[in-house]
Order: sequence, then C-alpha cells, then structure tokens
Amino acid sequence: MWRVLLLAVLVVVACKPASDDDDFPVVPGGSGPGGTGTLPDAPEADALDFDALQVIVGRVCLVADLRALTTCAAAGAGGLTVTLGTSSTTTTGNGAFAIMAPSGTNLVWRVTGLNIVKSVMAFGPSNTIPTIDIADYVDLQNANSVTLAVGEGSIVARIVRNGVAQNGVVASVSPLAQFQTKYDGITAIAWTELATSTAGTAWIPGAALGTNAVTATPLTGTAATESVLVEDQAITYATIELP
Repeated sequence: MWRVLLLAVLVVVACKPASDDDDFPVVPGGSGPGGTGTLPDAPEADALDFDALQVIVGRVCLVADLRALTTCAAAGAGGLTVTLGTSSTTTTGNGAFAIMAPSGTNLVWRVTGLNIVKSVMAFGPSNTIPTIDIADYVDLQNANSVTLAVGEGSIVARIVRNGVAQNGVVASVSPLAQFQTKYDGITAIAWTELATSTAGTAWIPGAALGTNAVTATPLTGTAATESVLVEDQAITYATIELP
C-alpha cells in the first residue's frame, strides 16, 4: 500500500508549477527527520501504520550552470535513482520524487543516472538536490584545464550569509585537492581562481575521497568550515553559512 501512496505523492509533485521548485517539505509524518505531524489512520484493518509512515518529497534539479544551483530544467531529469540511507526511488521527468524516510543519522542523498554526474549531498533542510549533465561538466572541465582521475571527486560549495550568496570569499580545502579552487565567473564555463563573485560559488575539482574540511574565508568577518563527504567521480554539493 505504501507504493500506492508514493505514486500518488509523485503525481501531485509532478503537477506542481515550476515556481514551487525550491522548497520540498516532508509530507507529515512522525518525529523523525523533518517530520511535522502525523498522517491519518487508514480505515482498512490490515493497513500500514500511517502514524509511523513518513514520505519525503523533493526534486533532483538538473542544471546546466553550476553558478545557478536552483535553476532547474523542466525536463530531462526522469529515471534517475535517488537514495537516502536504505531507501531508494526514481524521479519523474522534471526530477520530482517521493521517498520513504529512513531512520538513522548522518544521512546522505545520492543521485545516479546514465547521463549525469553522480550527486552527493548531506541530508538537511533542503530536499532539492542539484545535478549536472556529463557533457556540460566536461565542457566546464575543459574550459578550466581540469582532468579528473579515478579516485577523485569534486565539491561545489555555495557560500552564503543569512541565506544570501557572498562575493569576495576564498575557499580552501583539507586535504589539498589536485586543482586550485575555481570561482563563479562571467559565464557558465569561464570561472576564476580569485574569489567568489555574485553567485557565491566555489568549485573544488580533484578533491580527495572521504571527509574533506572546506573553509570559507570572507573579506571581513569570521571564516566558516564545513565537513564535506567526497566520493569517486561525483560532485558533492554543500552550503556554507558564514556567521
């Protein structure tokens, strides 16, 4: 019966207008991750315990520009596999999905598919997971003299203060990556090696596998450090909030 529920939720999400892309709340469940209430008891005697059932609704956001991580393509994101802990599901054409909320801590979103670069993102307030087409990512690498090897990953960090993207921020990573940190420039592929611009985005290609410490240092004020999990041939998306 939970499969029927998931299908119904996906139909509702797929029909939502594009303006609703940014926020994907947890459909009311218990007191688990993001839960805000309880679903009504099912009338059937043999039904699942809906009070314990929790469905997370979200979207895989297919982007063509890593400077714009919430500008999602209207189509082309269907059939992608989304996993969170022990739960998995697939996306509809615009990237919408519904997934059973697993138990546990330190959960990580992963998105895989034939034509996209694997996405990794820590489970948190946002259920919008960016991803990029392999061809677009190769164009970005070629334009910035980056060649990624097996056993390396990348980090894309959006650096904000009070939710607003910050320019003039320098990002460093430990352990050191193979390539120097790149920052959002004037086009989707023309990035710089100076500091963040208006998009507040740092791209760290060739990062070491495992846990990396990314430190964002602004022109003024206090730096912030975020622990980021890097996986082979994947892009890990992170948001670093400056104090």
